[in-house]
Amino acid sequence: MYKKYWFYIVLLAHATVILYFWAMGSGSLFRLGGASAILALGRISGLILVSMALLQLLIMSRAPWLEQAFGLDKLARLHHKVGKYFIIFLIAHPLFIILSYAKFSQVGLVAEYLTLLKGDEILKTTVAFLLFLGIIVYSLLRIWKNWNFERWYYVHLAMYLAIIFAFGHQTELGGDFLLSKLFTDYWYLAYAFVAVNLLSFRFLTPLLLFKKHQFFVTDIKPETANVTSVYISGEKINEFPIRSGQFLIVRFLDKTRWAQAHPFSLSKSPDGKTLRLSIKASGDFSSEVSSIAKGTKVLIEGPYGIFTATRSRTNKTLLIAGGIGITPYMGMLEELSKANKDVVFIYGNKTQEEIALREELEELAAKYKIKIHHVLSNQDASTLSTRHLALGTIRAGFIDNELIKKLVPDVQDREVFLCGPPPMLNSLLKSLPSLGLPKNKIYFEKFSL
Repeated sequence: MYKKYWFYIVLLAHATVILYFWAMGSGSLFRLGGASAILALGRISGLILVSMALLQLLIMSRAPWLEQAFGLDKLARLHHKVGKYFIIFLIAHPLFIILSYAKFSQVGLVAEYLTLLKGDEILKTTVAFLLFLGIIVYSLLRIWKNWNFERWYYVHLAMYLAIIFAFGHQTELGGDFLLSKLFTDYWYLAYAFVAVNLLSFRFLTPLLLFKKHQFFVTDIKPETANVTSVYISGEKINEFPIRSGQFLIVRFLDKTRWAQAHPFSLSKSPDGKTLRLSIKASGDFSSEVSSIAKGTKVLIEGPYGIFTATRSRTNKTLLIAGGIGITPYMGMLEELSKANKDVVFIYGNKTQEEIALREELEELAAKYKIKIHHVLSNQDASTLSTRHLALGTIRAGFIDNELIKKLVPDVQDREVFLCGPPPMLNSLLKSLPSLGLPKNKIYFEKFSL
């Protein structure tokens, strides 16, 4: 929690610095009104624009100090939100600048822009603007059209090039930088801070992990018709610092998959020998997991996530999963039970055949006396099997407040962990507080890139 406050303090300090130097420099122009005021607005919008670009890079640098404070899923959502406001300043900055010079020169906007374009720095700025705009438009279209993630990822890399162009423009032409060497030095420091975090944790750390552990695929095992487990081993796996509930971003280094990186949760407690990822076929990449050859090298980023048993502060817990959301719980169930917690688990699927890791799950239930309730949405209750389920139930329906209250009468006294498809998560996050659960006792990770 305190790590979050430090991050907010840093952001507030940065905002204070840029506002101070803007006020000391362009602030005098703002007080003159007219074209001068418009120019001052153009400069402050430019400072905010580049600050947001650097913030975007920092958010997704996967720096441990930041990821462990918020969780990578929340940082990804913050990245999306900042992107929505970024476009406002992306348009406002050049518009204010060109408009102010047009008023000074008493010419039209287009004529003024064509005059400015004769300078090399303005040409670079135009390239940066078009790159930023292209990234935003493509990202919006990707969400709307559900386009391929990998293609979007590589288009997103153009942001690095755009920032390089913007950096040159800023330091060469930025009025507030020309007026203060101290402000210029501060901005160099801000760029360096973000660059060090990005290069260290996004690129260098995974390479060092691979050099140390030499990760490779040891086995591929089908779990259900659409879930496959991938077993990964390597050198000194016992020194790889991962906890149950965390996830990895993996890149299988074969001819067809080396360019694709995807997040998957660990689906069994770390044993110091292998890492298991259980992957549901839901797209082009995941549908072909079973074809990965044994011995394939694996580049790993992580571990990431704060969705672990360490978040539990009381003796009673309720875990709710939907579909492949079972994966982080396989180790957490064991951890919580070993800590003598009273654990209840509700697991939703469409049919019995889709219940992933069922035998293993119910062995854990028998060993640690965990109450498990299977909820099946597309199967008649009269056809349901109750094998290996002495401590729980199996029933038809959907996981909602009414069912939760029936299965777990003391739900208001428990901490609740949620993991599953976004529609289920969103619905439960809205409804659970009405059962008497405070929001600070509801834990979830909703990762989306």
